[in-house]
Amino acid sequence: MFDSAQIAQLAAELQQSQKTRQQLEHFSKRFPGMSIEDGYRVSRAWVALQLAEGRKVIGHKIGLTSRAMQQASQIDEPDYGTLLDSMLYTCTPGHVLNIAHTDFVVPRVEVELAFVLKKDLQGPDVTVDQVLAATDYVTPAIEIIDSRIEQFDRHTKVMRKVFDTISDNAANAGIVVGITPEDYPGGPLAGIEFQRQIESKAFTLGGSNYEAPGQLVGDFLQGKISTEFGSVIPSYKPGVHLTDLAESLPSYAIEAIREAIPAFEKKIKGFSMHDAVLTGVETRTSSPLQIKRGPNFQSINTKGLYPAGEGAGYAGGIMSAGIDGIKAAEAIALDLLATE
Repeated sequence: MFDSAQIAQLAAELQQSQKTRQQLEHFSKRFPGMSIEDGYRVSRAWVALQLAEGRKVIGHKIGLTSRAMQQASQIDEPDYGTLLDSMLYTCTPGHVLNIAHTDFVVPRVEVELAFVLKKDLQGPDVTVDQVLAATDYVTPAIEIIDSRIEQFDRHTKVMRKVFDTISDNAANAGIVVGITPEDYPGGPLAGIEFQRQIESKAFTLGGSNYEAPGQLVGDFLQGKISTEFGSVIPSYKPGVHLTDLAESLPSYAIEAIREAIPAFEKKIKGFSMHDAVLTGVETRTSSPLQIKRGPNFQSINTKGLYPAGEGAGYAGGIMSAGIDGIKAAEAIALDLLATE
């Protein structure tokens, strides 16, 4: 276990790294006996330096929440870091949020969920019911992660250990928020009503016959209604009806998409190809609840019903939904063979 002098030294190195934007070599390489608790002690010491400079604690980041990520990091519990007031960036509708790259060392972003609490939680043994009772609302957020400690050792190219990440405040450097309950007036189900309005408008734009509304990317960026397809022919059935997608979403969303597509073109050549087809609208996400099914993939209370994919709560994206669909199809085939 590190002594107090070592803790203070490493916390000071992290503080200096943040100011100079020069990465540090792995603490775990310099101190092979380093433990997870050592990492948290270094992190807390760095937070203390920040508080001494006038910063305030506004929350905490929880990472490595999936079992797969824990196994990859050789840890059996989530890790956590501290959110300071200097890390909070709030979006304002109609305004571009500028975040200086020079505030970070090697920043990256991840999409997360932020729990905004109306009262403090204090452990140990906090229950799910206590978390729900303390939560004011949950909002989409962007986590800015940063690395004052090298991800890969500059000499050996060995990846850093979880001890290094934990000591570096769990790689937590910022959070971007901007959606509040005031954006959804009318109560907790206002978001569902907003979703229904968008879907109804998309149905009309598609010709009111279950074709999807679509538009060529070049025309969308120029604000022109598309009249014919180019080299890209969509495969969606029953079909794609060309229209003006600017009418399908609120103006702030359309403006953001028109700004984002050319930006992605700078990273991925061809992303803004003129005759690529934008198809709208996507309003559904993976279900947070599961329709319960048995080992045979059938609903536990409705024979012949096979809950599968994102809508039933068994997938989180295209790939996992496809895999789950294959498994469900195999289960249906086995059931049909058994009844013949």
